[in-house]
Amino acid sequence: MLSALALRAEITLSIIESLSNGKTPPWRKTWSDDPNAAGLHSSLHSRNGYRGINQLLLQVASEKRGFRSKWWGTFQQIKALGSSVRKGETGTRIIL
Repeated sequence: MLSALALRAEITLSIIESLSNGKTPPWRKTWSDDPNAAGLHSSLHSRNGYRGINQLLLQVASEKRGFRSKWWGTFQQIKALGSSVRKGETGTRIIL
């Protein structure tokens, strides 16, 4: 388990890397009726949008990995829906 200081450093480095690579998140709300359209990154389980720093962390992770979906879930939640996680994918840290 990461210490609070190590976690803050990891988050800061992730944001700096994203800004340095020119892959900054769009700082605007996108409007769409498509449930998979860009917008607030949301939990598959609760269907609620993530809040606070988690929106930024998930946006940076999406840009870095080329994800198009706003939906996030655990390995088990995705498996329970009859889907699968791509081979080689790793988790993304969020703050609870």
